[in-house]
Amino acid sequence: MFPYYSAIFAGVYVVIILIVLGLQVGLSFIGASMAKKKGYSFGGFWCLGFFSSFLIGIIVAAIVPDLNLYVRKDELYAYTAMPPVPPAMRQCPACGKPVAVGDLFCSACGSKMP
Repeated sequence: MFPYYSAIFAGVYVVIILIVLGLQVGLSFIGASMAKKKGYSFGGFWCLGFFSSFLIGIIVAAIVPDLNLYVRKDELYAYTAMPPVPPAMRQCPACGKPVAVGDLFCSACGSKMP
């Protein structure tokens, strides 16, 4: 009857596919954010929710145990950066030569170290 009906329906199908794909991308963030709060990988759970179904991602994120409950306080410091080590040498204020931290006087000019 009308030859352009197939083009209209193809455009409608493309719009529907884009809407479903956008919803899948957006709703995958729910399970990923739930998993991140429990100490798991955000990207891993986002991929799980996107490639399988966002409902599977949400269900798995709700079932897995919270990793934050199992970390002891003394283990927290093992993952933080170490405090900076003080330098072993410092400069003499009078002559500028390097002096060891424990020395009371400069070996080059003899001035008293602060």
